[in-house]
Amino acid sequence: VLCERFFIPTLGEPLRSLESNQPLEKFDVIAFTLQYEEDYVNVIRMLLESNIPLRRDERILKGPLLIAGGPCVIGNPEPLADYFDLFIIGEAEAVLDPLINRIKSFKNPLRHIEEFADLEGVYVPKVSNPVKRVLVQNLDDAFHPLAQQIPLVNPQSPYMPIFGKTFNVEVIRGCSRGCFFCLIGHIGQPKRERSLAKLEKIIDEGLHYTPVKKVSLIGADLSGYSELESLCELIAYRGLELSIPSIRPEAVTEHLVKMLIKGKQRTVSMAPDGSSPRMRRIINKRMDNDVMVEAAKTLLEYGVKRLKLYYMIGLPGETVEDIKSVAELSKRIADLGYGSRAIHLSINPLIP
Repeated sequence: VLCERFFIPTLGEPLRSLESNQPLEKFDVIAFTLQYEEDYVNVIRMLLESNIPLRRDERILKGPLLIAGGPCVIGNPEPLADYFDLFIIGEAEAVLDPLINRIKSFKNPLRHIEEFADLEGVYVPKVSNPVKRVLVQNLDDAFHPLAQQIPLVNPQSPYMPIFGKTFNVEVIRGCSRGCFFCLIGHIGQPKRERSLAKLEKIIDEGLHYTPVKKVSLIGADLSGYSELESLCELIAYRGLELSIPSIRPEAVTEHLVKMLIKGKQRTVSMAPDGSSPRMRRIINKRMDNDVMVEAAKTLLEYGVKRLKLYYMIGLPGETVEDIKSVAELSKRIADLGYGSRAIHLSINPLIP
């Protein structure tokens, strides 16, 4: 099996594969991962540009097998059911080998699409078969990419990844907190961790194949990782730069902040999400204002100079008083000594 990757062109280039510059229509199987609903439009656009028939009933005699997976599909595959032949409900590692073996067993898989319905985790819209979500039980056994792509572009290029030239490490998968607005909390349970020993091996091997000086830790509930301080210490004492996503205030400790500073992370994010304590109770995001202020104080005391706060507005039942709480909490944190220019607010409308 030859596998190559495609990204929708940013600067108007032809749609070609990353590995060998081939057009999309040359491939027998096309698989999309759908992280956001806005990507549905990009799927259609990529197919149109490649002269691939959009609807699955138009591709039976000739055309690639179209597969979709990712959070949007796990949550609800039906909006794209007329376009895709198969959907993966769950995590790819748990189903990839039997799926590829089944595809290889047919000269034209599209003529035998019903025979995919007995694979666990595979939803066939034509059959509308009931599906059980498949998961990796032990994250230590799951594949982790070691030779990661680093674009050879300048930092201002639209092709530079959001965290820069970095080695990405998936530490934890899923989340058990169950915030009502968050899809991952509902499709990613149970939460699973990689062991510290496995992560150490991944980092050491990965940096052999990926020539960078920075490690970014990935996970929806990274703050809940049981060995977070030890992992950050392991990275910082190797002389590497370190990047973590938003952190829950109760996870902020003196030692953790020292390791972040040693790893040259100068900006830390926290996500209150709800505009006020009342709204956070409604959305099941348990985060106390006083605990956030104490965490911000610890961060500042040990060297973090900038803080980013994520809020949502437009939640059901929200009032003007709730909105005012955004400014009040943000000012209270700024007044600890950050100053107003060091507190960055990201305020986003709820998208159900």
